[in-house]
Amino acid sequence: MIAQLEFVRQQAEWAAEDAREILPRPHGRDPEMEPLPAIDLADVNRWQGRDPPDIVFTIADLAPQGMVTLLTSQGGAGKTLVLQMAGTVVAAGGMTFLGKAVVTGRAAGVFAEDPEAVLHVRQPRINSYLGIDYDRIAGRYFPGSYFGLSAQLWRNGDLTPFFAELETQLRRIEGLRFLSLDNAAVLFTGDENSRGEVTAFIGALNGLADRLGISIVLSAHASKSQDGPPLRVTSGSTAWVNACRSVLELRTGDHPSADDKQAPSLVVVKANHAPTGTTIPLEWRDKLLIPALPQGGIIGAIERRSAERVFLELLAAAAEAGRNVSDSKHAGNYAPKVFAVSPNAERYTAKDFAAAMERLFANRRIRMEPYGRKSDERKRIVRVVDAGDEPCCRGCGGSVLDQPSR
Repeated sequence: MIAQLEFVRQQAEWAAEDAREILPRPHGRDPEMEPLPAIDLADVNRWQGRDPPDIVFTIADLAPQGMVTLLTSQGGAGKTLVLQMAGTVVAAGGMTFLGKAVVTGRAAGVFAEDPEAVLHVRQPRINSYLGIDYDRIAGRYFPGSYFGLSAQLWRNGDLTPFFAELETQLRRIEGLRFLSLDNAAVLFTGDENSRGEVTAFIGALNGLADRLGISIVLSAHASKSQDGPPLRVTSGSTAWVNACRSVLELRTGDHPSADDKQAPSLVVVKANHAPTGTTIPLEWRDKLLIPALPQGGIIGAIERRSAERVFLELLAAAAEAGRNVSDSKHAGNYAPKVFAVSPNAERYTAKDFAAAMERLFANRRIRMEPYGRKSDERKRIVRVVDAGDEPCCRGCGGSVLDQPSR
């Protein structure tokens, strides 16, 4: 699975670079001033002998590059939180978002509904969940609060000067891959029921995404009617859905759990270049929306055993590299945090590894072992060797029978 994710990320990077070389983007700021391409010059021969570029996703199956993705939900469901987490994952690199492969790059966010303090409060929680610190994303993630400011991108039936200013600023962020825009209700002050206005606005955003080679995710409030067709997942004209290549809906109540009867899920309502109807069950944990891992039954048991397996594999790899890990949350080498940032962590987080570690301790499959000088004795986590097992000689206390196959 790790090899597949690395392959997807690598291919996405290469495809993005190829697309930039093959399809140069105009650099003009005002689409009205740019001449439209001449149809008599659009000879199909331009494609002869060239492999077609791949459809590149910043977030696999969810957010295609060069296009706008619409994210809808009722107020307070967690749209802004999801966008801030997505931007952080893209910037941090080497991680998945809601179980989906993610292209590594820089990210930015225009947050018009939340003040600076709210974004600041969220970020440490997001970092802790991902097992990263600010150094991992400094100079790579740019979340900006435009709360209470005149940050409209569309007003009085046309683009605003801020649209051009924003594009200029985004161009200065080298390697930008992801932009979140929150929320359409603030950034678009035209008639949300006007098919023409909505189509023109989304068209302008699609042009921006295409010129910069990035994914844009625009959040919007859901329709008050919860039982309508997919075209009615957002308030206003159906053009909001029709003009976007990908539409996601953050729902509540579809996946009830024992602890939360309003457990949410993310549903792919529309996808021109990926499967439609995909549902990702989510759960609230420490005020964050994260993928829900099965807690009971056979599937839950398999998930827990899988997390323990990955923990033990990473423990063996750390020992082989001469890196000792601790069970103390206050230690710089706290095992769950160290393992969570490993490229071989699969989809497990620091919290998942912490739970797996406690289960492994409880089942006496790992233990603490003293090491170092007597004057400065420390402790590290090692694998418990069962009677009759041959020591693996890697310093982790494990058995050759327990080591992952090569």
